Amino acid sequence: MAQNTITNLTGQVRDARGSQAAKHLRQDGRVPAVLYHANDDKTVNSIALDFAEKDIRSLVAHRPTLINVTWGSAEDETRECVLREVQRHPVTQIPMHLDLLGIKRGVKMDSTVALRLEGIPVGVKDQGGVLNQTLYELAVRCLPRDLVHEIVVDVSELNLNEALHVSDIDSETLELMEDADRTIASVAVPKVHVEEVEEEELEEGEEGEEGEEGEAAEGEEGATAEGGDKGGDRGSED
Repeated sequence: MAQNTITNLTGQVRDARGSQAAKHLRQDGRVPAVLYHANDDKTVNSIALDFAEKDIRSLVAHRPTLINVTWGSAEDETRECVLREVQRHPVTQIPMHLDLLGIKRGVKMDSTVALRLEGIPVGVKDQGGVLNQTLYELAVRCLPRDLVHEIVVDVSELNLNEALHVSDIDSETLELMEDADRTIASVAVPKVHVEEVEEEELEEGEEGEEGEEGEAAEGEEGATAEGGDKGGDRGSED
C-alpha cells in the first residue's frame, strides 16, 4: 500500500468570483480554488483562494495525501486539507480549478482511494487469459494520518477464471466502505476465443442436424419403394 505524503501550499484569498474573474486569474498565472471545511456545529464553510499555477502543477503531479494550506500570516489561516477535485482544461489538461476539503486530526473522514494493479497474472502469462479491471477507486473511512493516495493490489497469483474481490484487501488502518463481494479484477478467456468456440459448436450442431435430415430422407425413399413393390405384387395377383 502506498505511503501517505504531506506537502505545503501557500495561496491568497480572492475577493472576486465568477468566470471572468477566474479567467483573469489564469491569465496572471494563478489557479482559483475553493477550500471547504466544517465548523464546530457541523455546518460547512468555504473560502475562495488562488494559488500559483506552477505550485498547482507540482501538487497535481505528485498528488500528496495531505496538504497544509496557508493563506495568510495568522495561525487560524492554515488548514490541513485533502485534494477533493481537480478541473482541467479539456485539451491542454492544465489545472483550471481546485476543490480542497479541510480535515481535523483525530476525526475519521470519508474519501476515495485509487486502486492500482501490480504484477502479471499466471492466467495471462501461462494460460492465455486477459486481465480485466472493473473497480478503479475504493471508498474508505479513516483518520487523516492513515489516508493514502492509492492501494496497490498484487494480481500475479490469479489463474484463468479467477477474480480478486474487495474482501481480499487487507488493511488495518482503512475501513473499506465497498461491498466485500465486489470484483476488483478478473482473468477471463479472451472474447475472440470465446466467439470462435461458439461458432465451432454452432457449425458442429448444424452438421448434426443436416445428417439427421439426410437419414430421414433416405428412410422416406425406402418406404416409397417398398410401397411400390407391394402395389406391383397386387397388380400381378389381379
